[in-house]
Amino acid sequence: MQRARDSSKTLDEFKQHLHWAGVELMEQKRKGKDGEEREAWCYKMEDIESPKHRKRRRKAKLLADDLTKDSIESYYAQKEAQKPVETQKPKVAPIYRETPSEDVTEPIKGHAEDEAACSLLDDYKVDEDDVKNFIDCLENQYRRNAMRDGRSLRNDATFAQIKQAQQTPTETTAKLQEGVDRARAQSRLTKRLRMS
Repeated sequence: MQRARDSSKTLDEFKQHLHWAGVELMEQKRKGKDGEEREAWCYKMEDIESPKHRKRRRKAKLLADDLTKDSIESYYAQKEAQKPVETQKPKVAPIYRETPSEDVTEPIKGHAEDEAACSLLDDYKVDEDDVKNFIDCLENQYRRNAMRDGRSLRNDATFAQIKQAQQTPTETTAKLQEGVDRARAQSRLTKRLRMS
């Protein structure tokens, strides 16, 4: 739950990360000692480590103070308030261009590609935090599928690879980056051959 909180930018994204990890977030109304009714959170998840695969439920306040409804909501409210000015969309006035007269011709552009899209692809780097989150979600989903199908994970080669990637996120990120770099080089070569 804390990893989902730390890797999410918004409350909705936090809830989505919990869902991907197989954690169900339940909202309950409870009466406090003062008699006022308050909303509280409860986390529910299947315990796949125990012999009886059963769902376990824990009140957020019993897990950690920073996982309660109020704490999570205030965490994302502070995060939104601290967002740098650069990330906010500026208001831009539209630019009006003169239309060329009939006797002016524009050069043929051929297969020119959007420079912004090209530069995004050229600068892409694999993020280790994204890789960690993806591997965790993949492991949870693989466990659930194996449990549903009645398969053992003890000698499962694919599951062993997932666990290896989970234990070595830096190396896994580097391998993925190598794959991206190879694909990028192949794409550039293909473009050059097409242009010639």
